[in-house]
Amino acid sequence: MLGARNIPLAFIGLFGLTCHLYAAEFSHSWVEARYTPCEGVGAHGSFRIHVSGQVTPSVGDARSIDSLSVYASSAAFTQGEGSTSASARIKVGGSVKQEITLTRPTTDAIEPSPKEDETRRLYLPSGKTLALPKDGELWVAASTVVKTAAGVCALGGSEARVISQ
Repeated sequence: MLGARNIPLAFIGLFGLTCHLYAAEFSHSWVEARYTPCEGVGAHGSFRIHVSGQVTPSVGDARSIDSLSVYASSAAFTQGEGSTSASARIKVGGSVKQEITLTRPTTDAIEPSPKEDETRRLYLPSGKTLALPKDGELWVAASTVVKTAAGVCALGGSEARVISQ
C-alpha cells in the first residue's frame, strides 16, 4: 500500500517514464548538383531531397521510426511535372537490415500541397514502421524525374544517411 509520502515519488517516476517515450521530430535535406542532358532542363537538373519524420524510443537503446515523408525540389520542376520515388533503409555496419518503399497515401489524406518546384510527398506505408537498433542508421534513397514537352527526363538518384545512433 502506498503511503502519502510515496505518492509524489510514484508520480514523478511515472511522469519521467512518460516524457522519455515521446516522439522526436527530425529533418534532413541534401543537394545533388546535376547537369541533365534533356531539352529544356540542362543546368537546372540539380535537385534537393527533403526528409522529415518522427522517431520514438523503443526497448533498450532501440528506436522506432513511425512517420517519414520525402519529397524533392528542383528548378526543373517549374518546366514540367516532377515526381520522385524513394525508399528508407535501416543499415547496420553497412548491411541493409530493413527496407521499405515509400508510397503515396492510399486513402484521402490531408497533406501540404507541393509548391511549383516540388514533387508530391511520399510516406511510410500505413501501419509500417522502421526499427532502428542501437548501432543502426537510417538511409534514404531517392530518384527524380521530370515530364516536359520534350518527354520524360531522369534527373538521377541519390542516397544519404539521415539518422545514426
